[in-house]
Amino acid sequence: MYLIDYALLHGKGDKSLETKLGEYFLSDSSKKTKIVSAFMTNGVEFRRMKKEVRRVSKKYGKKICFTKPVLCGKANLEKLADILIDEYEFNPDDRFYLMGHGKDHSLNRSYLKLEKILKKKLKFKYSQPVDNISVYMLKGKHSIFEEKLNSGAFGAGKLHIVPLFINCAHHVKKDIFGNEQESVLSLLATKKDKNEIALHQKGLSEIKAFREVFFYEREFSFT
Repeated sequence: MYLIDYALLHGKGDKSLETKLGEYFLSDSSKKTKIVSAFMTNGVEFRRMKKEVRRVSKKYGKKICFTKPVLCGKANLEKLADILIDEYEFNPDDRFYLMGHGKDHSLNRSYLKLEKILKKKLKFKYSQPVDNISVYMLKGKHSIFEEKLNSGAFGAGKLHIVPLFINCAHHVKKDIFGNEQESVLSLLATKKDKNEIALHQKGLSEIKAFREVFFYEREFSFT
């Protein structure tokens, strides 16, 4: 198995994806190589990765297969929801804002499906309807987050900001927790009624259960 994430795809390391894949294929004696996809959705970056891997694999005569992105398929969504509930508990007295990446288009409907699954599971856990979780995207639905902020519709309790990203890298640090005018943290600072804010500055890959389920941690470490 070989794990590929956004950073490796874009050559953010000591070697290019083609070089690293070539070295791996030369050392791998198996007939088929499983490519573990460290991507959230079946979007542009995931499709680009598949195209590049197939191109390189042909040079080495390797057969390959790919795991699904994290948010693809009901089974994956159910697993991710369970992991998030174990990690954050989602106290019904607080509010949780899960921030994903992307625009409001069909590929990102999976974020909204995740929200529904979380609410269903938490209704069973707390024996009451739960409406304290909202999933937003840094592009597109981010504007709805601003509208809710301006309307004062957050209610009482602590506000939790949770990134739905594989890694808590530059994009997350800048657009969620950064000092830029339109970052989530800056928007919260303009709120008149100051709720206590909990910033969960870690990516999904920092959660052990997530790595075990989606990245087969026993086989290799995630970097």
